[in-house]
Amino acid sequence: MALPGPEPKANKIGRTPNAEWIEVIDEPNLSPRPLEGEHEEGTIAWWAEISMLPHTVLWRDADWTFAADTALIKDKFYSGDYSAAITMEMRRREDLMGSTMEARRKLRIRYIRPIVSDDEIHEVFQEDVEDRRRRLLEE
Repeated sequence: MALPGPEPKANKIGRTPNAEWIEVIDEPNLSPRPLEGEHEEGTIAWWAEISMLPHTVLWRDADWTFAADTALIKDKFYSGDYSAAITMEMRRREDLMGSTMEARRKLRIRYIRPIVSDDEIHEVFQEDVEDRRRRLLEE
């Protein structure tokens, strides 16, 4: 017999295992935003990686501005400012942008394989069959 009392509260999205995932096709973003201004070499390499992540196709102007601001923090780090405040802020921002697999898991972003057409599947299968036939005839 249940005890009287208030009804249980619904779980929040971030705290329940059945929360919805954002699925993004696992292909690099081929139209990333350029990083403007003069920057450290490490920052430029970081931007090249971060701006081509597949989920950046979902980013809006505010997200790209946030990433550009993070690039300025990266510049401070790569120019020799290794203070705890800089490194903590840099790490926090990278997590919010989903730069690592763990960060994407926390943000519930999942990369999925690209969908291929039936014609592409048939071409691959046909090439395999023809290659096998050729090898068998050579023996």
